[in-house]
Amino acid sequence: VSRDERTAATAGADGVRVIDLADHHVDVVSTDPTGGAIRLADDGTIVTNDEDGTFETFTDGERSVVGAFEDWLDFRTTSDGGVRALIRRAPGSYVIIDALTGEMLAEATMPVPVIEAGALLPDQLQAIVVGADEQLWSIQPGQAPLPTGISVSQNTTMMAGLSGGRVVVGGPVERPSVFHL
Repeated sequence: VSRDERTAATAGADGVRVIDLADHHVDVVSTDPTGGAIRLADDGTIVTNDEDGTFETFTDGERSVVGAFEDWLDFRTTSDGGVRALIRRAPGSYVIIDALTGEMLAEATMPVPVIEAGALLPDQLQAIVVGADEQLWSIQPGQAPLPTGISVSQNTTMMAGLSGGRVVVGGPVERPSVFHL
């Protein structure tokens, strides 16, 4: 669903569709099967991430491959209207990319974490990952990874970034908790 909640996009075996939520009109963007996650940028660009990690954009009927990334931890529309992804290149090695262009916006290498979980914050160019010391670490452009001082359980398997510098952390055997960074 777009940030203004006027349109929604779907991706699946029948391709990519955009739905106007006011009049229910459906536009066929592509008839090629596309699975995985889908996000909408404010300019109308659709970004998909297929099961194999391939990020593609659909703009004005044109389909372009942005890049292929085997292991992504988060993929979201941001408050500036763009779309970003948090990619794990290898254990302890992370990048934040602009999912519309493939441009690397930030990168960080840390000691190999015990937990592979991370989240992008929607209102800033920042990602949060779990470090080897089982605490949350911040990744931002032009800075070394910074510890937040917030410890999490070794059972943490999911994270979600919220606006206002908040992050939700949880897992299958623990209740979700909201932390302020």
